Amino acid sequence: MSDPKHVILRYELGRHGWSDLQIEIDAQKFSLQITHAFNDPIEELIDFIANIHEEKFPAFAVLQDEPGAHALRLEVDGERGPTLRLLASQENFPRESQFEEIAAFSVDPSLVALQLYADLVRIEILMENMIYREGRTQIPWRAFRELKRKFRRAQSE
Repeated sequence: MSDPKHVILRYELGRHGWSDLQIEIDAQKFSLQITHAFNDPIEELIDFIANIHEEKFPAFAVLQDEPGAHALRLEVDGERGPTLRLLASQENFPRESQFEEIAAFSVDPSLVALQLYADLVRIEILMENMIYREGRTQIPWRAFRELKRKFRRAQSE
């Protein structure tokens, strides 16, 4: 598996019900197009980040596409250490057993959570701008505020 220092995640909130998640590890790059039509991927990511932050493993997020879906599964195994698995399914609304693994990476869970959290904070700031906000899905503010509280609490400890 790859050295966890080289894992880069980048979430971009697109317009008109779409967003992108980029995962880059060493020379491998994955680009996931995510639709907001079937579920709220931002809420999925908030739950995923919160579970990682609270060390509730495995952390799992389903990101719908048209057609099919992708999933992120971060698990901690005593022998292999923390592993981020990128999964895919041709089905919409798949059960976890319907996903196939595309790739698996050795990761630092806190860095995974922090990168995605930082992107949501960046989007929150950009959403204050009317031009940026136009045509974009709103962040589930209540869930996001709770996530921010958890991060602030951990920083103050």
